[in-house]
Amino acid sequence: MEFETTSSWIWDGVHHHPHVFGCLMLTAALLGLSTSYFGGIGLSSFPYMCWDLGFFYKKRCEKKKPIRVYMDGCFDLMHYGHANALRQAKALGDELVVGVVSDEEIISNKGPPVLPMEERLALVSGLKWVDEVIANAPYAITEQFMKTLFNEHKIDYIIHGDDPCLLPDGTDAYALAKRARRYKQIKRTEGVSSTDIGPGPNAHVVYIDGAFDLFHAGHVEILRCARQLGDFLLVGIHTDQIVSEHRGKHYPIMHLHERSLSVLACRYVDEVIMGAPWEVSKDMITTFNISLVVHGTIAECNSMLAGIADPYAVPKSMGIFRILESPKRITTTSVAQRIVANHEAYMVVLSSSPFLICLSYMLVSWINAYPMRRRRYPSEFVIARGTGTMEKGLSWPCEDELKGLRKIVSAMAGRRPEEVRVVVSPYRICPLGAHIDHQGGIVSAMTINKGILLGFVPSGDAKVILRSGQFSGEVRISVDEVQYPRPIRKNSENHASNSQKLQEDCNWGNFARGAVYALQSRGFSITQGVIGYISGSEGFDSSGLSSSAAVGVAYLLALESANNLTIPPTENIEYDRVIENEYFGLRNGILDQSAILLSRHGCLTCMDCKTKEHKLIRPLKLQKFYKILVAFSGLRNALTNNPGYNCRVAECQQAARFLLKASGNENMEPYLCNVEPEAYEMYKGNLEPLLAKRAEHYFSENKRVIKGLEAWASGNLQEFGKLISASGLSSIQNYECGCVPLKQLYEILLRAPGVFGARFSGAGFRGCCVAFVDADFAEEAASFVREEYLKAQPELASQLNPNSAVIICEGDDSARVMQQK
Repeated sequence: MEFETTSSWIWDGVHHHPHVFGCLMLTAALLGLSTSYFGGIGLSSFPYMCWDLGFFYKKRCEKKKPIRVYMDGCFDLMHYGHANALRQAKALGDELVVGVVSDEEIISNKGPPVLPMEERLALVSGLKWVDEVIANAPYAITEQFMKTLFNEHKIDYIIHGDDPCLLPDGTDAYALAKRARRYKQIKRTEGVSSTDIGPGPNAHVVYIDGAFDLFHAGHVEILRCARQLGDFLLVGIHTDQIVSEHRGKHYPIMHLHERSLSVLACRYVDEVIMGAPWEVSKDMITTFNISLVVHGTIAECNSMLAGIADPYAVPKSMGIFRILESPKRITTTSVAQRIVANHEAYMVVLSSSPFLICLSYMLVSWINAYPMRRRRYPSEFVIARGTGTMEKGLSWPCEDELKGLRKIVSAMAGRRPEEVRVVVSPYRICPLGAHIDHQGGIVSAMTINKGILLGFVPSGDAKVILRSGQFSGEVRISVDEVQYPRPIRKNSENHASNSQKLQEDCNWGNFARGAVYALQSRGFSITQGVIGYISGSEGFDSSGLSSSAAVGVAYLLALESANNLTIPPTENIEYDRVIENEYFGLRNGILDQSAILLSRHGCLTCMDCKTKEHKLIRPLKLQKFYKILVAFSGLRNALTNNPGYNCRVAECQQAARFLLKASGNENMEPYLCNVEPEAYEMYKGNLEPLLAKRAEHYFSENKRVIKGLEAWASGNLQEFGKLISASGLSSIQNYECGCVPLKQLYEILLRAPGVFGARFSGAGFRGCCVAFVDADFAEEAASFVREEYLKAQPELASQLNPNSAVIICEGDDSARVMQQK
């Protein structure tokens, strides 16, 4: 053994490089033959020398039989105690086989498990120390099962912790294994058993969950705040799969084990639950004797905006849920951005030294040769080819904008700047699904990194005091006064696309009144007002990018934050609809507010306006990086008062009535979403020409949306762009909207270099056009559009600021409330 230890490098060389070693030995042999070079070894000794080498080489090549060890358990709500036990078990052998006890066995011996078998199997299989998993293992080792382990699974030893494991009748569950002398014991990790987790039944246990990816100071501070609220801090850490589902496939950057160990190292944390479920259930609360569930305002997985089901519905209903203001405005995204920035600085240093460049390439080659050493970074932080710029998420608002806004509100309210909260309510674009949301169609949308910023502080009483960066005057209202609807028109003249004119017509402050009305009418007690300053991105006035919905959402979020209301985005979609449909009497759908409240950076938001369901689609791999061009026409007010456009919604409903009656469904509501595509194909020839165009736009646009979602999911921007352009053409030909300047701008964008597809935003009578463009050609395309539009419409183009006539944008996130660092 001593020989093998001190000379193992020799036999490694023989095994891995026999040709090299053979040459060396041949040289040595020849020396021995001719000169007795090796202390008297001559010709007669050479055969024995060769035999010895062959013996040792054969011994080295003999495959050692692996020691297989078995450990079982319930593994319900995986925590570090489980993980550490499996790590210790693996250290006692070469291969670890884990038995996961069945749901039925757990129920009969301990009570119902929190996690079903499928989820427990996934958690155990995901551990790095586990080689094989046996499902539905018995709670007690029976003689028959022990034979199966030894004979079929080739198990050498059965492992368990030093804590007693007794059956209901008081007998040892591992007695048979001990009698067979095939039992080994590991030391149980103190304090981390899901049976006795926590300090005792009378302790005040605080629970907080999240991804805790790239563990940073923001995590430490929120954990410190949470720990101060009780006697014992229990932290739930979501699985990699859950984090990916809620943040995108490139997350988490650190895997579950690394995140768990980081959290455990924090002095404020008493215990962790590895693989905690997304929703906090009543069983979980009672199992761990949880007294309070908390959630930060800045979270790794933003569960408050998940859009489908509130994960904290149960603790809220029990009155044990509390929002904690995150002390530090740090996120995994911001940390990753620092990593990228540091990498760029490092590359600058490298460029000055040929030696360092060579060393860097060697290091990269070594890392790429070992996949386990690589880390997954989000696509947002990949350097775009050929542009020299990075695709960074959440680039808006910048620190200067936030600082300036906080300074204004601080002066208005007499508060410190760090007390000022900011609502970020982005504008939206609708690549596909134009003009069909009011008919219950399928639509797509995403937000851009421009929009509404509302800085505010709670007023401390019922007063609301507001000023605007776009409009003059000061608005003063009281939230304890009952608000009543203020319809602007008696017809459908105002559509969402006329948002700027809408704000002027109805007095911009009435949107705040509408927000109060929406919350009051749905039974919320609003006692706290706000002092705030609202402003939109420069150059986007009258853009047709849903500024009215962005303003309404901003006021809703500010009032909810000031009154400590936690309202899911799906409900806020309804409340913003109340502002526009009920308070102002407009006839628009829910596309705008849905996009603003549900979108995620890097995703396309798909919404079924009939069922109100939505999903986020992130492309598997984009073939190219893209930017979003917003090209302005210079038209702030519609050039026409054509009553035909104002009747589009009614015309769609007329077409729906005819088709439903023809297909025997006249009792259904007159929306085109209630008409089966087969019925449309059968009876469309009988429609009046005008109604036929409206119906054709609806059904063809629905098809384009579905095809577009497939193209986006596969990363095919060329196909996605063609469908956007086709949507724009149908809006002109079948929905009959758009004016000459907007149509010209649309055609110019289609000719611009690198543009995948374009259409005008909104109705096309004012505002802008939007286009998806190859990121490498974004600047060139913008210059082309400016020059060509100046030729086509010199009078309108001259009214635009050359620096903001065409703006290059990126995707953004949903509306959110930001806290000071």
